[in-house]
Amino acid sequence: VYNVDGVLKPKDSLFKFNHKTHNVWGIIKNDSVIYKHHKTQPITYKINYEEVISKFKNSDLVKHPNAPLVIDYNFKNDNCHNLKLNKEYVFSQKNIALKEFSSRYKNVNYIQIYERGINIKYLKDFVYIDNDDFFRKNIFIQPALCGAVIVIYPNNTYKISYGEGAIFEVEKN
Repeated sequence: VYNVDGVLKPKDSLFKFNHKTHNVWGIIKNDSVIYKHHKTQPITYKINYEEVISKFKNSDLVKHPNAPLVIDYNFKNDNCHNLKLNKEYVFSQKNIALKEFSSRYKNVNYIQIYERGINIKYLKDFVYIDNDDFFRKNIFIQPALCGAVIVIYPNNTYKISYGEGAIFEVEKN
């Protein structure tokens, strides 16, 4: 594992940082994976539950009006996700999310969003491709290793978490 300066670091040192203020993004450069810590930037887009729900109006993705909306966002060129977008992986992510949130909410809308350019063959009832980059430009403005998760509540509040394990961390923030 190399840091942003190209210095070889012990693998364990990669994840020694404050996950609430920073996230990790990996790039491949000269046949090596180089990881960068990004300071988590606040969302400048004013979250509006109804506006976000309206992005899915031509689909059947929102099954429970007035229930929390859980969005699991997958970034293009993410070394964590893009190598395993098979049917088993996509469905396991959904099952993990529903299990995580079913103890707190009677109903929840769960949607996996994939950044434009990701090739996914399994367009099921919970998968959306961000073809107009709305979510990438407004909500998920910086990449994070292993994606990001946001929960948007009907009262226009939200909680967001970046990186691996985000589905388990999002409501702790």
